[in-house]
Amino acid sequence: MAKAAAVEISNEGNATVFTVTPGGARRVWSLIGGGATFILAGLMWRELLGEVLFWAAIGTGVLVMAPGLKDQRPASHRRKSVIRVSEAGFDVNGKTYARSAVKRLLVRNPLKSDQPARTIVFTGPSAADVNAQVAAHEGFEREWSALADGTYEIVLDADHKDTVIAGNLSAQSVDRLLRSLCDVSGMTYSSR
Repeated sequence: MAKAAAVEISNEGNATVFTVTPGGARRVWSLIGGGATFILAGLMWRELLGEVLFWAAIGTGVLVMAPGLKDQRPASHRRKSVIRVSEAGFDVNGKTYARSAVKRLLVRNPLKSDQPARTIVFTGPSAADVNAQVAAHEGFEREWSALADGTYEIVLDADHKDTVIAGNLSAQSVDRLLRSLCDVSGMTYSSR
């Protein structure tokens, strides 16, 4: 079983710092098992198969098994994230987003869909425009319930660009991080 994600919250001057360590990689056991079966069959029937078919079975087993052993997650789901939230805005892994540029936070599953499952709406000066855009989307609750645990990511919508600020989170981790980000940044937690 994959290691669970961890979220640490601390204060650094006037900023709140969220250190997010993503969960461990999941392995595709069906591919690993299938590859191991080819290798085992090749070893068991080596004498009957002959040299060429023996090496073909071993090679096929390795080719089938390799993708199951590889970490299939996007890069944003493998790296540790440091998010600083202050009056000035968000600082994510050294990149700064001004408070006025931040429109919303999204929770989504990149392995399933680019549509957000939950949206956190910014209640700043342009909140009416943002809330109208968010209202155009439907079905977030159905997608939220269908997400596999450990595949959530939180996306910052700022400067008309989506930036993944934390990935490979469990349901508990994403909920804790999302609510804490809302509390610190002054955003409103919403189911849309």
